[in-house]
Amino acid sequence: MNGHVNTLANRSGGLSADVFVYGALALLTFAGIALTSPALRAKAMPAQALAATIHPADRADTRSPRIAMMRPARAHESTVAYQSRLRTIEPGAADLTNLRSDPGFITLLGDPMRDAFFERSTHANASSFYGGDWKAENVAQSVQGAQLFVRREAGNAFTMGEMRTLAFYGYGRYEVVMRAARGDGTVSAFFTYTGPHEGNPHDEIDIEFLGKDTTKIWLNNWRNGRKGEPITLDLPFDAAEGLHHYAFEWSPERLRWYVEGELIHETAPGERAIPRTPSRVFASVWTGKPALRAWHGPPEFARESAMDLACASFTPAGAKGRACSDFYLPDNPFRPVP
Repeated sequence: MNGHVNTLANRSGGLSADVFVYGALALLTFAGIALTSPALRAKAMPAQALAATIHPADRADTRSPRIAMMRPARAHESTVAYQSRLRTIEPGAADLTNLRSDPGFITLLGDPMRDAFFERSTHANASSFYGGDWKAENVAQSVQGAQLFVRREAGNAFTMGEMRTLAFYGYGRYEVVMRAARGDGTVSAFFTYTGPHEGNPHDEIDIEFLGKDTTKIWLNNWRNGRKGEPITLDLPFDAAEGLHHYAFEWSPERLRWYVEGELIHETAPGERAIPRTPSRVFASVWTGKPALRAWHGPPEFARESAMDLACASFTPAGAKGRACSDFYLPDNPFRPVP
């Protein structure tokens, strides 16, 4: 799990403040509750209104819709640029759609009874590298979003929190607004994954943060159990201090990762570990078995440590739809409900 260390802050003079403000005034209704999460209030921007209608493929799951949105005045610039690239330099439409995928979604993860897209993991991890079991009570949801906990239990045992999508997704753009957990021995993750337990090869795309140093971001990818080239990048902020926006784009030929709308890394041409299998989307906070402590450090956090999630979204390749970046305002800190 060792990668190369580069400095993100030195690229293009650092991150422009212009990428921080997206979207237009919007009201999101989540399970009948008007959401007022400060981090996701949108701010009006001038010029180029979008079409009023969201493409049917990008609406909330009609089996259990949870989000209704008013029309934003402007899409997130990097999303527009991404869609433009799909039309110009990526492979043809057939290549972009030949991977089965459920429709796009956006969720604030705030329904404690039944989220439209995510479920809480509850299984044991005795035979895996994880150092504890997933517990439903280690995930707390409210109108502010979700908090996931890793906890120290009696006898120096651990329990952990994880959410995963009900459906499987393919090529497109994946986004999250999150705050990483702090503390030696913790790992906060947002990723896609599928594997042999679901009758599939091990395919995976990772964004991870180690609680021992949350000024760095760790990226990796897998195809059929073959690991790509992991890389660790220095961030121009502390990911445990507040909410930040992260994303990755998955296409047949390459992977691209973003922080606050800025491209920070992409796979090299000819990369052989680009996933090819539709996968679930996961968010988790965990600690590993002793064999992993050389990587993430010994579990020296206090009784518990938490990561915060304020939004998760997926936009299929070549499609249009709302995404977390359309409603993200980093100048308003996340304030979880007590």
